[in-house]
Parts: sequence; C-alpha cells; structure tokens
Amino acid sequence: MSRRIAIVEDDPAIRANYADVLRRQGYEVAVHPDRAAAMLAFRTRLPDLAVVDIGLGDEIDGGFTLCRDLRGLSATLPIIFLTARDSEFDTVSGLRSPPSSAGSTPRAPRRGRRTSSSVGPSAST
Repeated sequence: MSRRIAIVEDDPAIRANYADVLRRQGYEVAVHPDRAAAMLAFRTRLPDLAVVDIGLGDEIDGGFTLCRDLRGLSATLPIIFLTARDSEFDTVSGLRSPPSSAGSTPRAPRRGRRTSSSVGPSAST
C-alpha cells in the first residue's frame, strides 16, 4: 500500500509541482487549495503526511490554524510546513503550533530550517 501525502497549498502551480514530484516517487497524493477543503477531507481520512503552506489564500496564517486543527484530529500525524515565509515571527508561530518539520521553499532567501519539534514519527514508518 502506498503512503498518502496531502498537500495544502493555495498556489496552483506550486501545488501541481509538489504533487507531480511526489506521484513520480510512488506516493498517493491528495491536493487541497485551502484550509476548509483540507479539513473537509481530513475529517473523512487522514493522510500519512501533511505538507502545509503557512499562507493559504486570504488566511495569512491559515497553515498554522490548520496545523492546530490537525493536532486535534491526531497528535502523531507528521506535518511539514513548506513555505517561502522565513521571518522570526513565522518561526515562533510555527513552534507554537508545532509541525513535525518546517522549512522554507527554494524561492526563499534562506532554506530548510529544522525546528526543535522536528523529532517525531517518520512518514516512512
């Protein structure tokens, strides 16, 4: 059985790119353009891993809210924030609603910060 990864990203091109890369690696991928669509799907079936953008459309911190909502559904679901935002405020906010890992996308000036909350269940287990 393949692992199911959910991508929550409001930018259609980025969302399609992530999905394409993961599908080519053999993952089952579900894509969601916003927090509401993602939560509707997650209430039916949780993914094995959630990849979440911080800013989702008009919700400047919708990804943080989604992370807190997901923690209400599962304390162990691996969550990765993948975003172009890279400010100290975003880092602190991310630590307050801890994902399993956090990093900025390649288009950001600095790449791939790992948070202290990145230790947890692996998506490969």
